[in-house]
Amino acid sequence: MSKEEALQYLQLRKIDAKQAAQIYELVGGRMIHLKTFADEMMANTKFESMCSISMENRFGFSPFFTDVRIGMLSDAKTQLEIANVLPHDSYHKEGATIIRELLEKGSISSDRYFDLLGPEVGNMLLETNVFAQHFSLETITFQSTLIAQACKQNLAYWKE
Repeated sequence: MSKEEALQYLQLRKIDAKQAAQIYELVGGRMIHLKTFADEMMANTKFESMCSISMENRFGFSPFFTDVRIGMLSDAKTQLEIANVLPHDSYHKEGATIIRELLEKGSISSDRYFDLLGPEVGNMLLETNVFAQHFSLETITFQSTLIAQACKQNLAYWKE
C-alpha cells in the first residue's frame, strides 16, 4: 500500500504520527508487517494502562517500540540466514553481490540478476523470499522494506 494509506492505517490503530512515520520507514507498506507492529504496540499500550506506567524516553517512544523494531529486524535477519547469504554461508558471495546492487539502486533487471547468479542460484534465492521478481516490470527488488532495512543495518556483511 502507499505511504499515505499505511500512515492512515497506523493512525486509525491509535499510533501517533511520529511513531507511524518511523514504522513506515522500517516496514514500508507491507500490510502484514504494519499489522504486526500495530498489534504489538496496542498490546503494550494495554499493559502500560493496566499498570498505570508510562515508559517513554525523552523522545516520546517507549522501550517497547524499540523492542518491537529489534524483533522485526531480527526476523528479517533470520530470513537472510535461511537464504544462506550471511557471512560464512554458502551463498554469501552471490547474495552480497545482489544486495549491494539493490541497496544502491533499489531494483535491478531480471536479466542482470540472472546474469550475475545463474538460473539455479538465482531461482533458489528467489524461493527464500529475500528477493522478489516482478514479472511485468522485469525487475528484482528486496522482498520487503523490512529485509532492505535489515541489509542496510548490516552493511559490513555485504562489502566486497
